Amino acid sequence: AEQAMNESPGIVARYVLSVVQSDNEGNLPRALFLLNEAKSRLEKVETLSNPSAMGREWHRKLLLHELGILGHLDRRAEQLKLIDVYEQYHTPKITERRIWPMVKLGQYDAARKLGISLLQHEDIDVRQRALNGLMAVEEEAGNRQASFDWGHRALNELGSRSCVITTNTALGARRIFDFSKAITLDLKALEAELKDCPTSPHAQLAPVYLLSGDFQKSVSSLKALRGESRSRRMALQNEMLIRSRFVEILLALGAFEPAWVRMAQILDRPDRSGMVSYAPGLVELGNYVLGYAVINARLAEID
Repeated sequence: AEQAMNESPGIVARYVLSVVQSDNEGNLPRALFLLNEAKSRLEKVETLSNPSAMGREWHRKLLLHELGILGHLDRRAEQLKLIDVYEQYHTPKITERRIWPMVKLGQYDAARKLGISLLQHEDIDVRQRALNGLMAVEEEAGNRQASFDWGHRALNELGSRSCVITTNTALGARRIFDFSKAITLDLKALEAELKDCPTSPHAQLAPVYLLSGDFQKSVSSLKALRGESRSRRMALQNEMLIRSRFVEILLALGAFEPAWVRMAQILDRPDRSGMVSYAPGLVELGNYVLGYAVINARLAEID
């Protein structure tokens, strides 16, 4: 891709290299830089108020790619501004994509109102995003039962077609301590028609099996989780989550030294929080709590 850009330093080459940098290399700042270069070049050859058909399509494509990169970087205020730009030039509107940034910015009331307004939308994908967003709103607002109830409604209306809807409802069940329901839903999520989960449901099955005392199933889920292919971009979002699942098993089995080795890696390079609804500080807090348990166990073993 670098060679192609050097030979033909235009819009398409920069877009392709931006995709390579984001998806294959996981270098999101570089991907964003290249994307902005592509946008600048497009704006030099097209009048955005009256573009050619090809110019309009490329502008749309570049903006949607940028929206995804900003999401992975957790730059939510910029996402909302970019959606404004998108809707200024393109239809249909992508109003449903405002919910997640609003949640991450703590704008729960506005996000809740927007999600509810989209529940009767004719597009099933829009309704799905709205319901998923409403789950996230209530989860982050601390309304655990309400979050599960929205997930239950989503499954009743949409079925288990979506992995992310089903596994998020499973998370809601776990939050209200219905572990049996959580396992059932995560197993359904594995068979969902839409493979739209950023992280496999095995990431939730492993700890629930562990809490249930079923070590074999927990280990099997961890192996399945580790065996699934991921882009480099996604590895930056969930690699340490996967390692933490292994640490939990090691801790339960009394293997404190190897648990600490891996825990140190997690604390040194925590996951990005672009694909989860909670704030980076909560990711860090969860890591510290697990690390505290591991180091205490290791120190007691040494003494």
